[in-house]
Order: sequence, then C-alpha cells, then structure tokens
Amino acid sequence: MTGPEAEQDELLLRLRVAELEREVEETWEQLAARTTVLEDVRRTLWWKAGGPLRRVRRVQRASRPDVQAAAERQAPAPGAVRIPLLGLHATTAAADALRWREEVIVDEVGLPALLADPPQEIAWRIIPAPGLRLRTFASLRPAAWTRNLGGVRFTAVVLDAAGAEVRATSLVADPGGTPEHRQWLPLELDLGDLPATEHRIVLRTALPEGAREACAWAVWGDPVLVGGTSPPAGPAPELAEVSGPPPEHPVVSLLVPVHDPDPALLDALLHSVRAQTSPHWQLCLCDDGSQDPAVRSRLRDAAAGDDRIVLTRHEEAQNISAATNAAFALATGPYVAPLDHDDLLHPDAIADVGAVLAADPAVDMVYTDNDKAVPDGRRLAPSLKPDWSPELMRAVMYTLHLGVYRRTLVDDLGGWRSEFDGAQDHDLVLRLSERTSRIVHVPRLRYSWRVHVGSAALSAQAKPEAYDRGCRAVDEHLRRMGIAAHAGRLPDAGRYRVVHEPAVDGVDIILPLSPGAGGDVAEAVRALGHVTVVTGPSTRPDGDVAAAAGATVVAAEDDRWGAQARAGIAAASAPFVVLLEELCVPETADWLDELCGLAAEPGIAAAGALVVDGQGAAIHAGVALPRGVPLPVHPGAAATGRGLAPELTLVTNRSAVSGAAAMRRELVTGDAGPDPLADRHALVALTLGLTGRAGRVVHSPHARLRVLGTPRGVVAGLAELQAIALARGGRTDPYYNPQLWAERAAHVPPAALTR
Repeated sequence: MTGPEAEQDELLLRLRVAELEREVEETWEQLAARTTVLEDVRRTLWWKAGGPLRRVRRVQRASRPDVQAAAERQAPAPGAVRIPLLGLHATTAAADALRWREEVIVDEVGLPALLADPPQEIAWRIIPAPGLRLRTFASLRPAAWTRNLGGVRFTAVVLDAAGAEVRATSLVADPGGTPEHRQWLPLELDLGDLPATEHRIVLRTALPEGAREACAWAVWGDPVLVGGTSPPAGPAPELAEVSGPPPEHPVVSLLVPVHDPDPALLDALLHSVRAQTSPHWQLCLCDDGSQDPAVRSRLRDAAAGDDRIVLTRHEEAQNISAATNAAFALATGPYVAPLDHDDLLHPDAIADVGAVLAADPAVDMVYTDNDKAVPDGRRLAPSLKPDWSPELMRAVMYTLHLGVYRRTLVDDLGGWRSEFDGAQDHDLVLRLSERTSRIVHVPRLRYSWRVHVGSAALSAQAKPEAYDRGCRAVDEHLRRMGIAAHAGRLPDAGRYRVVHEPAVDGVDIILPLSPGAGGDVAEAVRALGHVTVVTGPSTRPDGDVAAAAGATVVAAEDDRWGAQARAGIAAASAPFVVLLEELCVPETADWLDELCGLAAEPGIAAAGALVVDGQGAAIHAGVALPRGVPLPVHPGAAATGRGLAPELTLVTNRSAVSGAAAMRRELVTGDAGPDPLADRHALVALTLGLTGRAGRVVHSPHARLRVLGTPRGVVAGLAELQAIALARGGRTDPYYNPQLWAERAAHVPPAALTR
C-alpha cells in the first residue's frame, strides 16, 4: 500500500508506539508508587490511622521546599527575577545531547527537569549579579525507587574562570534505602557576592561508593537563578466605572463548503457548531455538487431544523473558493469564518471570538490556535501561534483556523479567489493584511483540523498544487506592497522564502572585538569583506591584526560591547549598519542582501541572522521573553539537516534578536544607540527597544553566520538579564504563545494539550 493511506497508517503506528512507551513508563512509576505506599505502611505503627495520617502528610507536603518552589513557579513573587537554567546555553560532558523534560513528577510534585544519569556534568557559563542565588532540586525518578541500590550523589558547584572551585553543595539521594528521600531534595548556592567576572555553574551526578549503576535515573528539578527586587511601584491605576449591560457579541457567520465528506465527519462538524456555548452564530452551507445521498440528506435536515442554518447548492462541483463564496453570499453576520466540512469547533470558539469583537468593534480579524484530531478521537500537534506576525505570514499560512474576518472587508476584497484554490485562505489573509493591522490573536485551542486520508492535515503531499499557488499568492502580495523581492518555495511543503533584491546602497559592518573571544580575526575580516573593527583597551593587538587584513579599525575606551558598538556606529556613514556580537564568517553568500533587504522594508526596524557554532548548533536564533526573561530560541539545537524546528527554517517576527543584526543607522545613532554600559546582552536590549519605538524585529535563518573561536552568546550576563526582566515588569512576549513551555524557548507545547 502506498500514498496517503500508507502515510496515515505510518502516522497512527508512530502515535501508538509513543503511547505504549508512555504507558510502560507510567506503569513502572505507578508500581513504584504503590510499592512505596506499602513500605510506608510496613514501617509505621500508625498505619491503622489512615485518615489522620493522610492529613498529616498533606500538611507536611505543603510545607516542603519542593512544593513551595512549584507554587512560586506558578505565581512568582512580585518583582522577583527567575532565570531558568533550562533556557540558557548549556554544555554536557556526556556523549549524548542535553536531555530535558517539561515535567517530572516526584511524590505528587511536578517540576521541569534535566535527566542526568551518572556520571554526568552539565555546565553554564555566567557572569554573576548581586542578589541572585542558584536553587535546584534533586531526586531519582520514582520508577527507580525500589530498583536502585545506593542512590546518586548530586553536586552543585561554582567554578571561576581558571576552573577553581569557589562554592559547592552536595547531597546523596537514596530513595531505595531512605524513604525520606522519596521527594525533591533542595540544593542552594548564593551567587550574590561573587565578582562580576565569568564563572561556571556545574551540576554533577555520580555514583556514591558501593552504589550500583542500574536504575540510577537521576534528575535535576527546576534549576533556576532566583532573586531581584521590585522596581518602585507607581500609583494604582484608576478603574473606569462600567455601567449598563455588557456589549452583545456580534454574530459570526460560519462558511462551510461541502463536497462529499464522510457523513460521520459531517455529523461531527454540525454537532460541534450546535454545541457552541454562545448562540451568536449562523451556519452557511454550500453543497458543492455532493453526490452522496446521505450527505445531501444531512444538509437538508440541518437547514430545516434550525433557523440559524442556511443552505445553497451547486449541481456541479465548482471547487472550494466558489463554494465558500456561495456560502458567503448567505451570510448576514458582521463577521465570517470559513470551516472545512470535516473539522471540529471547540464549544467556546464563538464565545471567545465574540468576546474580543464585542470588546473592540474596530477589530477586523481574529484567529485562534488549533490542533489536529486523529481518527481515534485524540488531539495532537497543537499549533500555538504568535500574535500577528506579518513576515511569518509571508513564510507560511500560520493563522489557519479558526480565522474570523469582517464581512464588509472580505466583500471589498472580492472574497476568495478560485485561481488560488488550496491556498485560498492564505491569499485572502495576505490581501486583508494590506488593508488593516487590526488583527487579534486568541491564544486558545478552539479548532481541530481533522487528520484522515487525503487531508492536508495528514500529509504535506495530499494537496501538492496548493503550495505552488501559495507561493504565487505571496509573490503577488510582495508586488502589491512594492517590496523588491520574489517568493520561492522551501523544501518543506507550504513554506516559502522571500528573496530580496540586492538594492541596498551602502552598509557598514561593525565588529566589536571582545576580550577572550579567540578565533582568527584576520579570517573573519577577509570573509566579511569591508568591515569596521572596534577595539577596546584589552583588544588593541587584535586591531592591528584586523588592520593588516584590510579592516577599518576604531578605538573605543571601553571593553564592553555596547560602548564599542556605539563607537562603531558613530564612525559609520552608510544608511545601514550590521552589528556583530561574534567573531564570525558568513555561511550564506547573500546574507547581507537578506538582512538589509528585510531592514529596508517599511515597518521593520531590525533583522537578525542565524548564528551557529562550529558544529552547526544554534547560538543565536532569535530571542523570546517568556515571563519577561530574555531566552535564546532553541539554544544548542541542530540548525542543519532534516526535521528542523520551523523557527530555524522560516523568517519569524521576534521581540528581540542577538548575535548579528541589520538596521537603519538613523535608528541607532547617539542616545538611541546601544547602552554603553551593557555587554553580553546589549544587542538584545537594543532591538527590544527598537520593537517598542521603531517597528518590528525579525529573525531570518536564510542569513547564516558561523562563529570562530568561543561564542560570546553562550555566556549569560545575569545582571543584564535581571535588568531587562525587571524593566518589562512581567509582560509577556507577543511572539511567544503564553501556552508554550516557559522554561526554555524551544516552542514546546505542554503535554497536557496533547490528549
């Protein structure tokens, strides 16, 4: 068997294998937990007082540090800074890659965790800051509690730049021999009084003397740097008085083109519409030449049974755009939303969208998150989208379903165009975005895309012609916008690249040289072409090497990157500047055209490049700010090969970038330029500020650079991260969905959303 049927069988088989693996692991853990309860009963004389004993345990558990830490993670204290080590660049001494989990549950307390079977050593390079301390927890996974002998030694240590130990703490967790160890055991180290020079935090696991290696399944729970103080509190805002009833939700007309779906799937769609918690909907059906009597009968019965359901019919199929337009002609609501004839609405879909539209009647488009429904009824692959991202929309039709549009605006645009069938929604949203920016995202799963034979949700090849039309839709959009670029298809179906014409006249590349960067300065200068190298007091000799290789050299009076970048910008004369944080060489020939082409677009303030290390792992791939803390996107992830994360293959909108960025010089001149006191995260702070005052910031993986020597980006300047986080006051990142895992900017949806 070949084709979509084989692909569906393969997908379902993979899902079943993953499900069985989870069941085996859960069974072991349940068995371990039951064994633990039995041993507790055998060890105590109080086993008969089951009720009082359980109450005592609940009280004891509530006062434990691991439970308090879990509560703090859910609701951090006002003004507290919490920097998750899971989200920073780390190195491991083991041959395998860093292994982390969204949550490991130990004695009913779930914490994000690093798996660290001994012997293991995980290290982070940091510059300490006053008021911060390391806090983490240690345990063995519950499935090992009755199978391991001797436990594991956990050690947290801080090393200085020379590798000397300056602080350490250690414990042995032996849940097999010590029942009191069957919980998260805390370890803490105070970092606040360490000098502001580079240090390493190292988490080690090892086998104690006499312990056995079998089932030594060690985990570090919630390793974080915590501390900080609140900024001065301003006056409490005055609340406006609200009088009268809440505004009534507008009607949303649902447009469903129907062409011979499985009757059972059609029934499920109709039921999901009727089951809406909001009554403010209209269902507009167009039977596009269906031949199945069961389908035709269901459509007639649906229209006869509810005044909100209206039906029209094409005797011969006219395809999806014509059928959607026919359904659109029936719509009476001020907003419309296309649905596929075999998909599902969440019961609160119309209520959530209606609340947004009622609160702000000026909104022209609303979209929600979606997932995929497999034949056995489960949901998988949640698509947790960013807020409105114009550049991402040119790279992929990411808003998808549920998309709700103002009816009069769709009418003005001429509706859906048949020449873009298969990509008709992408074409419509691109045209709509040329008329309005009043677009709102509801970050909730409110639509399920059905996975079945022949559906685009199952196979990228189910509708291959759709992707050529999608590319053409992007190309036409660029022409209408007056952007000197053309669209091309990427290897992954439905993904596109905007290729900019080399039309930018004049760009100055500015490379501040930081102490201890290593690498071949002359090689970088020759590879980058005409470059301005900025030296500080510690890097004057490197400036001589750069000058000999053909660079223009500017001397700054400070070794900090922010001060050096300012000096380079002051010496620049071209309309565009590219600021580099790393000693690097280009890996893509058109990297400058890509970055400057993006930076030249109206509304874009800065464009960042993908910067990788010598092994092709991502060092700088954009910056996300879950909970307000700047974290590198996909730190250490492979940036070459197949199966890459979309964020490493598509141009994406970001709140900030690091590593390398192009921008118009006028935006960063004088006091608008980099903070002269900032160093490790100066470019993050600069581009974050540009996002707020000058336009959008984007990241492009099509401009790719490789670091020579030791990357600066793997060193976390904690004081700068702390300052940025406090300045944001807990504001979320519009380009990082709030449902995504906040401990690591890896765009990982919580396991609870796949059910």
